[in-house]
Amino acid sequence: MKKKANSKDTIPRALRDSWDWKHAVYRETKAMDTACALDRIHADADAIRETYGLRMASPPSATAMVAEESPKYGSEK
Repeated sequence: MKKKANSKDTIPRALRDSWDWKHAVYRETKAMDTACALDRIHADADAIRETYGLRMASPPSATAMVAEESPKYGSEK
């Protein structure tokens, strides 16, 4: 018996959880501009990092700088 390709049984739970998380972050930040959304995401990440004693891989300012200073699509610059 062949299972359907998109059956919940064939998609790993961790992947479904990450999709749910991404959808939740999108719903929380869709009305914000990029800088505010990144600030919110980084604040949440800082709280998680402190809770579990993790270290930061790269400074959040680098991400914000790339997101805010990249030229607009189709611009001359």
